[in-house]
Amino acid sequence: MVRDTIAKRILLCEILGFGAVIVLLWMDELLDLPHVLFHSRPTPTNWAECLLESIVVAFLGFLVLIWSQVLLARVRYLEGFLPVCRQCRRIRVGDEWMSLETYMARYEKEAVSYGLCPDCAEKLRDVEASIRAET
Repeated sequence: MVRDTIAKRILLCEILGFGAVIVLLWMDELLDLPHVLFHSRPTPTNWAECLLESIVVAFLGFLVLIWSQVLLARVRYLEGFLPVCRQCRRIRVGDEWMSLETYMARYEKEAVSYGLCPDCAEKLRDVEASIRAET
């Protein structure tokens, strides 16, 4: 949930940044900012140029937003991995290593039930059959 909020804030900041650039383009065109701020020669208003610049900035902003969403989805996916000890199968959460049952009880709020997958059930049957055959 926190990751989604951070992703939304990042995208909102990008939208606001590109919006600010478009507003600055129009303020420059309407107010002739170089003339007002630096006392340079006044320039005539060119609506077509400003519109074209705004469209280009909006298109680039759209591309950046799409790419950011792809990258944020990738980060979200990669952050979803649980580090598991290959020897004892405990899970690392922060600096703490805990059993799967403890992790599920603490973070998933769901009960753990045990069973056998079809492959393990077949292996168990084979082992039981070989034990019976030996006796």
